[in-house]
Amino acid sequence: MKPKIQVADRFKDRSAAFKAIYRIIRPLAKLMMHQGLPATESIEALKVAFVASAEEDFPIEGKEASNARVSILTGFDRNTTARIRDGRGARSEHYYNRAERCVRGWHEDKKWHNNGTPLELPIFAEENKPSFDALVKSHSGGVSPHPVLDEMLRAGMVKKLPNGNLKLLKPHYDQKLGIGPLGRPIITVVGEQIESMIEIMAHNVVEPDDSKQRLQQMHSYRNVSDEDAKQLNNIAEEVNAFAIAKMTEWDDLRMKSHTQSDAEPTQSTTTGLMTEGTSRTGRIRKTGISINFFDGYVDQNLINKNSTE
Repeated sequence: MKPKIQVADRFKDRSAAFKAIYRIIRPLAKLMMHQGLPATESIEALKVAFVASAEEDFPIEGKEASNARVSILTGFDRNTTARIRDGRGARSEHYYNRAERCVRGWHEDKKWHNNGTPLELPIFAEENKPSFDALVKSHSGGVSPHPVLDEMLRAGMVKKLPNGNLKLLKPHYDQKLGIGPLGRPIITVVGEQIESMIEIMAHNVVEPDDSKQRLQQMHSYRNVSDEDAKQLNNIAEEVNAFAIAKMTEWDDLRMKSHTQSDAEPTQSTTTGLMTEGTSRTGRIRKTGISINFFDGYVDQNLINKNSTE
């Protein structure tokens, strides 16, 4: 049996930049898979973000960004750059993970249902007879049925019947995060909050002028007990309550002091401590304060020897 890869081996001979990027992406990978989104969709979004940044964040005065220049900045070949800039997405059945593709095929493909009712399938069957194995080969491509079945059982999408057959319980892969503030999917809210936090850091790195730096503070502690963590969370709750009160007071005064102008916010919404004002020009400027309590574990192989975290 092939030995299991140890976590430490993944970072052997990796650069500090690689480790930093991994730490940014690792929790996002958890979130994406929790939503049933495969790596292909996330990688496509990353490509689009790189192209957008090349166009908007690194302009040459008096020149429009060409495909060649965007390719140089991003490292993409010119065909990939042109496809993204032309708005030709790569979205297809690969948008769904393998388990989701099988669920959709089971529910929608007439080979696997009877007048709209998904068939109960044996895991294996004789050739040309419906089976879960044949479903996986048809809709998931090139993988064993067992890992797909394990994921579908974990997600509560199928169940095993006493006769050994499999019954489909849900027509689509579960979207578990639900609905957040203002009726928006929580994954949308999470994306907005992460965007704002990383944008602060990116701004402070590329903007050397101290007078233009944005507040970026984090205080962390090592080797804390459960009781320590509970107390620190209580402190964070107190700080949050104080900040909300101050922000609400400020927002009330702001709205009263504004005169009619193109810059006047016509809509103001708050998610946590994030305030968005929509002007008559249609552009949105977001400003706010983010307060978070974090509590988790960091792999020692990712921590710089000189780090104080």
